Amino acid sequence: MTSVNESGHNTHGVPKASEQSIAEEWTNRIAQIRDATCHEDVFNILDGLTWCSKIVSRLRYLHEITSDNDPEDPPMRLSSLRELAQFFASDNISIPYPEIGICPNGLLQAEWHLSKGSALMKFLPDGKVTFAATRGRKSGVRPIQGEDTKENALKGILPYIQE
Repeated sequence: MTSVNESGHNTHGVPKASEQSIAEEWTNRIAQIRDATCHEDVFNILDGLTWCSKIVSRLRYLHEITSDNDPEDPPMRLSSLRELAQFFASDNISIPYPEIGICPNGLLQAEWHLSKGSALMKFLPDGKVTFAATRGRKSGVRPIQGEDTKENALKGILPYIQE
């Protein structure tokens, strides 16, 4: 059973008997996202995930405002949308909801600004992300930044964004 708790984090309680069918469902969903041929296909796939409703609303809004051929607003890159969607459709993440933005080059970026720290992940078309995370100056924790797989970047930023 998948649900969202009060703080907006997704939680997963999978009964042992259905682990294989759940894993197959996730694998199929990720493949559908990877193979999507338009933005709306990705939005529709994410719509089926209850904890992604805020993210889908924001993505649709960003797509709408960048689809008007205004040179100030570059279109959302489908390849970046696919990568972001695959990240949030994963069954193994439990993180606060991010702010989602679009960069001047059309890439999507997820940002977290919490009392403990801040982090961002920019979703690149090749499946990697650029990332950075920091805490307050008095924390004694050094900022991090780099480019890596989504999984490794998440491991790096988690200590900065988990309450």
